[in-house]
Amino acid sequence: MRPIDRQALIDVIADAKRTDPETGSFVGWLADCLVEYLKQPNEWVSVEDRLPAENESVLCITNGKPRENITLIAAYQIGLWNATEGWIIDEWPDWEDAEVSWWMTLPEPPERRPIKRG
Repeated sequence: MRPIDRQALIDVIADAKRTDPETGSFVGWLADCLVEYLKQPNEWVSVEDRLPAENESVLCITNGKPRENITLIAAYQIGLWNATEGWIIDEWPDWEDAEVSWWMTLPEPPERRPIKRG
């Protein structure tokens, strides 16, 4: 199980004003939310161990020179692996020799909530 950060826990509890519609149990609803949060992957994977699914956007730790006057060292970048083209880094799409050492799947985006208007 992965650690949960303080703000994430506060956000889950603050959002817990509703209850489980089936049981009416706040504790059950909160436990379900925490279990779902903790299931999200939070581990770095070495490219030496395995590569992500082809064309899946992931968070990468990248080294190299995307431009002649720019050097990145252990930079966090969004990128994807493609068997034909190698690593494609979103911020530097024409960078051909990005050296990715680690990658991590991206979390699911948060649930969109309606905007409350005054």
